[in-house]
Amino acid sequence: MTRNKTNCPTPATGGILTTTPAAIAEGNLYPEFAGHAKMRELFDLSRTHLYRLSSEGRIKSVSLRERGKTRGRRLYDVQSIRDYINANVEKEVAND
Repeated sequence: MTRNKTNCPTPATGGILTTTPAAIAEGNLYPEFAGHAKMRELFDLSRTHLYRLSSEGRIKSVSLRERGKTRGRRLYDVQSIRDYINANVEKEVAND
């Protein structure tokens, strides 16, 4: 089976090309919830710092644990971390 190249969109034939990065097609770059490793990658916040902020109620998190198990997986709300950081940026600007 051969492919007819005249039907392929190219700039020369007036076809539409996308400039969307391949990474977006492969996965979600902006997750709603993520674990501590992804939070380290996105915001450079340690697991200890995230846990402390969560226990103080400054950011939102959820612990996923099966009934009867002693361990689970803690996920952090990415938007609440962005809101926390933005609130601190505004305070820093106001202090100058």
